[in-house]
Amino acid sequence: MYNRWNTCLRSGAQSFADEKSDATVMLFSSHELFHRVWDNPKDYDFDESKINDEEGPVWFDFLHITSRMHGIVADAVEQFLSAQAAFPSGEVTEV
Repeated sequence: MYNRWNTCLRSGAQSFADEKSDATVMLFSSHELFHRVWDNPKDYDFDESKINDEEGPVWFDFLHITSRMHGIVADAVEQFLSAQAAFPSGEVTEV
């Protein structure tokens, strides 16, 4: 299901970038970030045995992430944005 969504999102973002050449369009993959955390929980000082638990290091409940995970997402988005050229146009930048 998410693969279809991601394909449609990329296509829609590229169409928007094609139509609005003065717009800067970027896609950030939280999916890839979450997999990095799940695959390497110790790199983030997370207890591997609780990585998928509600009220664990990543998940506050069945849907919402913890404040600590929000911080990891925010840091990753900041790094992504900092790595971008000042004014790219006409193409979709993706990580």
